[in-house]
Amino acid sequence: NVHSFKGIGSAWVLNELSGSSLDPYMFGAQGRWNSEWSPTWQSTAGAAIFSIINRDKLGNTDVPNINVGNERVAMPTATSPAPTYAFNTMVFDAGVTYTIAGGVPLYNAKFPITLSGDYSNNNSAPRDHQGYSFGVVFGKSGKKGLWDAMYRYKHLEANAWYEEFLNSDSGAYYATAPLNSNQGAGYRPGTNIKGHEAKIQYSPYDSVTFGLTGYFLDTINTAPGTVSGDIIRVQADVVVKF
Repeated sequence: NVHSFKGIGSAWVLNELSGSSLDPYMFGAQGRWNSEWSPTWQSTAGAAIFSIINRDKLGNTDVPNINVGNERVAMPTATSPAPTYAFNTMVFDAGVTYTIAGGVPLYNAKFPITLSGDYSNNNSAPRDHQGYSFGVVFGKSGKKGLWDAMYRYKHLEANAWYEEFLNSDSGAYYATAPLNSNQGAGYRPGTNIKGHEAKIQYSPYDSVTFGLTGYFLDTINTAPGTVSGDIIRVQADVVVKF
């Protein structure tokens, strides 16, 4: 058996305010345990915490305002609506990989199958503060003639994490503008989403990989009197390595 333990800590300034010592900061720390139990079985597990202070300085007009999802209210010290609740989010994840040494049909190499999942909880929000995802990956692209196929289900509530730090590809349709978001109706990425993601990739050469991704997502909470905001989004990409 081979085991390794890793730890990392970090800090970022989210908005530099001249003439003030109350800049919004984000702090993070993570620990990870990777294990190789045998040539065919590997696992990984991690725990992390991310905290943001001085969130009242993260109003819609204070920082780039792209995503939506967080509950926002006007604050006496903010120039525009800022996140209602603080962010002290714990994240736990785990995964296990089984490798078929002899490969499978149409895959001429060792064939990995990975199951993984994660769970997050923002302890500073009293509601809509949890998130989770789980999925499976078959194969691994990146070498000539190899491919992979992935499926994942995700559920990320409105206040689980800061809306601006999320993938812009994952979003939903809002029939009306989210409250205090300074954004209009339409497709909006961020928190407050649930649904499915599927992806296939194929590498005809070591340096080239083609991918096709489908997102089938919906809003968790909708504005009163509106319908759900489900979307289907298809994305094709090509990655070339030099």
